Amino acid sequence: MIPVGAGDIIALVEKGRSLYGYVRSKRTRDIAAGATGARALPELYDSLRVLYYDVPVLAGPDGPFPMGVLPLTPEAQADPELLLGRVVNPPIERPVYERKVLEAIKKRGATIWNGRTFSLAELRIDAQERAVSMDAYLGSYFDMVCSADYLEYEMLAALVRSSFRSIGLDDLPARSRALARAADPMSCLLGGGGVDAAISISTLVVYKRRDRYWMICEVRSDLVAEYGALYHVAPSFIFQPVVSPTRDNLKTEWCIQHNIFREYLEELFDVPEAQMSKRSMSAEYFYAHPNLLYLRSLLAEGGARLSGIALSFNLLSHRPEICTLLIIEDERWFETQKDRFLAAGAGLSYLCLNEEFRTAEHDGASTTLERVTTLAVDDPYWSNIVRPWSMVPQGAPALVLGAKAACRELNIAEPDWLSRMSIDPGRPSPLQL
Repeated sequence: MIPVGAGDIIALVEKGRSLYGYVRSKRTRDIAAGATGARALPELYDSLRVLYYDVPVLAGPDGPFPMGVLPLTPEAQADPELLLGRVVNPPIERPVYERKVLEAIKKRGATIWNGRTFSLAELRIDAQERAVSMDAYLGSYFDMVCSADYLEYEMLAALVRSSFRSIGLDDLPARSRALARAADPMSCLLGGGGVDAAISISTLVVYKRRDRYWMICEVRSDLVAEYGALYHVAPSFIFQPVVSPTRDNLKTEWCIQHNIFREYLEELFDVPEAQMSKRSMSAEYFYAHPNLLYLRSLLAEGGARLSGIALSFNLLSHRPEICTLLIIEDERWFETQKDRFLAAGAGLSYLCLNEEFRTAEHDGASTTLERVTTLAVDDPYWSNIVRPWSMVPQGAPALVLGAKAACRELNIAEPDWLSRMSIDPGRPSPLQL
């Protein structure tokens, strides 16, 4: 097959084609099953497993997810801030592949803005391949789209043309160039992936309600720039400075907990984003919000706790994700904030996911995914949600590994759907076999 080029990719982006829309379509899976005799899924995930042979990946009954996973050291699990090293200068060579992607996205009406990002410069690991600490530089959302996201668009274009055969690096020139920057795939990811690898954070919220533990997860809106109409945990977001990046502001915003607090308010309680304001503001502009004061009081008093879970890599785009877990054991958290009337009586906003997630049962979209918002950890319906073609890639390890950690910490047995999930370890280089 002739390698895909920029023209092939731009045409797909302009039409609003997405890799996940293609992968999870019934027609695609039926054709793939008939062509290969394998499980009803295109060869994409198996191809990625071969390309990233030395990277441990999340796996389940439906096969591998497109997510590399590294555990954290015990110290970083207890205090995720220990993951953060320095904010360094950007690389001299900015890895931007194709800026025409931006115009193609705008033409289809998606919301996109060029905010700053914390992008991975280097991730250090120990002898057990546990994430120790990372350095980052100030990147940009647009550069991420033109480079990291471009790798995923290239994969879609190759998959469309592949007739469901396995895909190799000969089919993927941009990905091949990125991987060629290091000795092996793991080293490439640890060194920034050969792209503007904007770091993201996903936080699984597990809370107590009527003597059971529940998790927050929902279908993302079709209007978001990437991974619409797929399940994701909330809050989940790009790790980024949102006010003027002065030295003092960066000291505040280069902080995992600070970013989680901001997005906790935005995504769980629909507090407006900083970008909605045209005025200058302090980096701590949201610290006096009543809902955050309430959460911080629970954290201080032991009614809630925040911990680190894992460092994952989206193998489609080479972007890293910090997975964290927020356990809330005080049942009053939900009871006080579950509706607008009770919350107002306590001077709080009520629990209400923002517009990045589905706001109505069908929302005018054709997807068959059902809105769930919260389900108990032991609800078997999770087996219908946590599937490679139904979840935002980085949402799967955040939810699965977060749920496993919560079960351990709360001393409850893993339900069947969760016990079937595991980590497939990396393998030596084919040249070493």
